[in-house]
Amino acid sequence: MTNIPSLIDAYTDHVNRLLAETPRTDEREAGERSVVERLLPTCAGDAEQIALLDQLHNTFLAALTPREFFNLRVRAYDTWFHRTYALMARTFGPDVLDEADAYSTAFPEPVDPHKPPNFAMVSRFFRVSGSQQYDDDGRLTRFSFDPQATTEEITAMASGTYMTLDPLRPGLSLGAIGYAATRPGLRGQGHGNIIVEMFEQEMRAVARARGETLTLILLESEPTSTAFWSRCGYRWPLGGSYVQPPISFDLQTGEPNFPPRLEILMLKLLDSPHPEYIERNVLLDAMKTMLRRWFLPTDAAPVARARIEGLLFGTYYREFEESIAPQGERVPLVIPPSFE
Repeated sequence: MTNIPSLIDAYTDHVNRLLAETPRTDEREAGERSVVERLLPTCAGDAEQIALLDQLHNTFLAALTPREFFNLRVRAYDTWFHRTYALMARTFGPDVLDEADAYSTAFPEPVDPHKPPNFAMVSRFFRVSGSQQYDDDGRLTRFSFDPQATTEEITAMASGTYMTLDPLRPGLSLGAIGYAATRPGLRGQGHGNIIVEMFEQEMRAVARARGETLTLILLESEPTSTAFWSRCGYRWPLGGSYVQPPISFDLQTGEPNFPPRLEILMLKLLDSPHPEYIERNVLLDAMKTMLRRWFLPTDAAPVARARIEGLLFGTYYREFEESIAPQGERVPLVIPPSFE
């Protein structure tokens, strides 16, 4: 009869070989069932060992396909932030992602309840029993049975900025999603939609605390992500041709540090009686606000600032404005072409 430590070791050795040799989740589940069937006779009818084998089985399946998730708003430059940023760094290149240190001042302390932070980062994690190991995609690579240990791993995230439209439109505001990502091995399970909804609620909460009205949420979508954002309720202003400016410039000369990127500007109107279109002037005011807030550095030398403003508003903004001009004063909001 197999003793309990030997049963744990035998099961663990079998499933870890399975993880190393079998990439597909369904094949891993089938292989694990064969492991259980192979080890069951070694329990010789011992109720304690049969119960342990069943516990091993359930723990492995929960680690293979996590079932317990929790969401949180990241409120400090701490471990939660760095675990979230790790997913961002695996998803986005340096041409679109600031270094982690740039966020060190994004979490003011203490927080004024009447003037909450403009920056919001929300994260979704999974929690499983044992000291489990996962690859960058979120797929289990090594199983360890330890009921006293817990593994928590990032699943999805979204971050962005609350922006007042004052003085262009006093009392009104917008939210802008800068980054959203889900680990590849956990996509298609609704995590991205959940985290986007959470970000939207955080933007609403900031607006309420500030006594303002949140009118819309903007984002810059990669061409291959438009189908996802469409499922989340975001739409393309018909004809809108958008180029994402460089994320940083030389502060002395205004020279871009990175090339611009062609992206798809998408938005969601909030609490609008006419979500099928947006007033052209509202859209343009939102665009001006986003460009100024996100891309115009406050510490640039005067010559550099003038050059950067010329690029932002004389080139990128002007091209977008001209692209929607044929639509008139009401720009239709439509599902964009999918590039998936």
